[in-house]
Amino acid sequence: MGNWQSLTVCNAYASQTPLTMVHVQGQFKKTSSPLLYKTCRPHDKVIADGDNFTFSLGDAGVGAFNITSASTRAIMVLIVGRDSTNTSKASFISHTFRGNEAQSAVLVDAYAGNSTGKAKVLDGKTPLDFFQEVALKPGAHMVSLNATGETGVASQVPVEVPNDKQAKYLVARVGYAPPAGGEQAFPQELVVLPLPLKPVAMPTQKPQRSSAASRDVMRPLLLLMLGGALMRTASALAD
Repeated sequence: MGNWQSLTVCNAYASQTPLTMVHVQGQFKKTSSPLLYKTCRPHDKVIADGDNFTFSLGDAGVGAFNITSASTRAIMVLIVGRDSTNTSKASFISHTFRGNEAQSAVLVDAYAGNSTGKAKVLDGKTPLDFFQEVALKPGAHMVSLNATGETGVASQVPVEVPNDKQAKYLVARVGYAPPAGGEQAFPQELVVLPLPLKPVAMPTQKPQRSSAASRDVMRPLLLLMLGGALMRTASALAD
């Protein structure tokens, strides 16, 4: 087995139906237990180049993600969202944490809608674009979101960062604004998730089929409803 890494999957696909994931690695194939909207779960198998993950809502397939550049001793976070407001296809945003030198958060925009915005973290003085990793200092901080793209702050969420260099967070806008008369709408929310990033040991032999279902280990730490403003899902985060 060449390069390999651990994987944590987060469901930002706005739907009442949870996502089901199938992992194919050579002759190995495993179907994970359903993952609810706005939750994250560490995958219990290491991943490697050539691995394939397919996702579905019930019996309906919504997309597939292929591993093409696994990094040794790294942890990938894969965020599954909606591709746009007029399709059921999934979009994928991936980010790789390459070490545990400091506490940090990855900022992701996974909302399917029609507005733009900026985030501010910590002291709130510097607007930050989504799709980047930012360092966090231990202690109490605020994460704020300008959902309209104007100067006013639309929301503020407190985050208590522990004195643990392995602490990692996902900060994301999620939700769904369907076309008029379309599917169920999901309001825009600012979600702050502490990420379960415990590495999985590299296997010493060929993986065996397992029927054990993983449990969701993290639910949203903080949710804040936002009024009115909507935005469209952006493209995948480049590592």
